[in-house]
Formats: sequence, structure tokens, C-alpha cells
Amino acid sequence: VDALGCGSELLDLARYYSGKIQEFGTTPQGVDWNGAESQELRFDQLANVIESSDAVTINDLGCGYGSLFDHLISRYPVTSYLGVDVSKDTLMVAFERSRWQFPNSKEGYAKLIAQIQKQAGTVHVVCEATGPYHLAMCLALQEAGLPVTVANPAWIKYFGRSEGVLAKSDPIDATLIERYANARRPAADAPFRREQIGLTELVNHRAQLVDSKRALLNMRAQVLDRTAAKEIDRAIAALERCIEAAERRMKEKIEADPIWSAKLGVLTSVEGVGFVTATVLLAKMPELGLLNRAQCAALAGLAPYDNESGTFTGQRSIC
Repeated sequence: VDALGCGSELLDLARYYSGKIQEFGTTPQGVDWNGAESQELRFDQLANVIESSDAVTINDLGCGYGSLFDHLISRYPVTSYLGVDVSKDTLMVAFERSRWQFPNSKEGYAKLIAQIQKQAGTVHVVCEATGPYHLAMCLALQEAGLPVTVANPAWIKYFGRSEGVLAKSDPIDATLIERYANARRPAADAPFRREQIGLTELVNHRAQLVDSKRALLNMRAQVLDRTAAKEIDRAIAALERCIEAAERRMKEKIEADPIWSAKLGVLTSVEGVGFVTATVLLAKMPELGLLNRAQCAALAGLAPYDNESGTFTGQRSIC
């Protein structure tokens, strides 16, 4: 045993590999492989083990020269996550130590894309769902070839609470989204389709028209003045024409898409499901046909969740 407590076998091993490195340098032969082909084969087998696991942390401690790391980087490009807090007028961006702000406009999207393209590796953009305000940005990013995830705001809110984040501002929210993304590493969303967005907007427009008509009908029932009643009747008639026009455009969009047409046929084959209900489902749940019934129920907010603790068994409810 030497002064460091190493046995003779370890010393012989150290001398052997030191000699290899001196002879061949930082090459596969320098760590006693026959060549690059056999080394890559071993790395591929290790990578197959990695792919069979949901989450892996690798510590490569050995007598190599970092070639496994190089192999993994080439096989699994490094992905960095960028958080965007989206508001009506601005985009607040958090990426590593940088903070940027851009207008929520075509010019702002171009500047954001240009900034992202300057970064090394793959940059995955994550934002919260913000009604209509995030859609145009996500479309622009995806059309530029960037991965995008629209996260549930509730998940990010509870993530922030778990980390003790109580303050709220646009920079703080952007940073929290970035931290959430790096912790959870979400998969990229399927690409947005402009046709899907158009159908959703038509469905929303029709719903607003129906609400307006209902409000006027309620008002009409209380009106005593004949002149006011006539004006309300004219407004109701105009809304009815607009509703009919919106439904025609919805029908045209669905008939132009063979996948929508097929799904519409399946949905309307269910008793009680008509054209409008089926179209709303197609617009609001494009995942229909890709999920099982339990997943669909959960996505629609109709799945009852457990309410149990210890010996207590509560009533399950829809969250």
C-alpha cells in the first residue's frame, strides 16, 4: 500500500491508463478501446438505458476524457427553457441571467425570435395561457421553428407557492415561469393551427352573439314603450342574422377539413349532440380522438377526483 492508501493493483491500473493516454492521447485508444466504433457502440447501449427512464442524472466518474458527455450532447441536444410573462401590451422574458421586454406585437415577436436565435442550443419557450394574448406570439414562435409550451396558470401559481414566492410583478412572474419550466421540463405543445384558432374564434363570436340576443330578449320582455320595443326587435333580428352567418361559416370550415368532418359525424351520431355542440367540442377540445375517455373527462373538467385522507373518505367532486 502506498502513502495514499492505494493498493498495488490500483497503482498498476493507474500506470496502465496513464501510459495509454501518453501513447495515444485523448482518443478512444487512449482509454483502451479498439477504436471509435466500439466506443460509440458502448455509448449507444448506455443511452438506451437512459431512454428507458423518465428522469436521469448522470455522474460520469472514470478514467475517460469526457467523450461520453460529447456523445450525449450530440444525441440529446441541450435544451434551455425561457419564461415569458404575457400581457395585453408587453412580453416580459426571463432567460438564465437575462431579462428582456418586448411589445406584444409582430415587431416584438421578431425581436424575441432574433434574441432566442442568438443563444446556444435549443431554447424552449414556456408561457401561461392568457386568453387570447399569447396566441399570436406562440404562432410566430412555432412558425420560426421554436418549441413552445402553454402551461396551466394554476400549476405555475402553486409552484410559486411551494417555493415561497409571494410577490408579484411581470419580471417576477417571468422568472417564476422559467424556474417552473426548468424544474418540470415540459414537452413542447403540438403546433397551433391557424384553422383551429379560426374555428375557435368563430365559436366564441357566435356565443357572444347568443348572449347579446338573450340579454335583449330579457330587456324586451320588460319594455313598455312601443318605440323602444321596435328598436330592440330590430336589434334582435340583426343578431339572429349574424348568428346564422356565423354558423354558416363554421359549417364551411368543418366541411373543408376531412378530419373535422369525420369527427363531426362521430359526435353528432350521439343522441342529443347537434351541430353546434359538436362544433364547440371540436373547437375547444382538438385533442378529441387522441385521448381515452378518462383523459377527455379530465381535460373537460368533468372527472371527479379523490377526496380521501387516512380513514376519512369524502365525496368525490369535479374540480
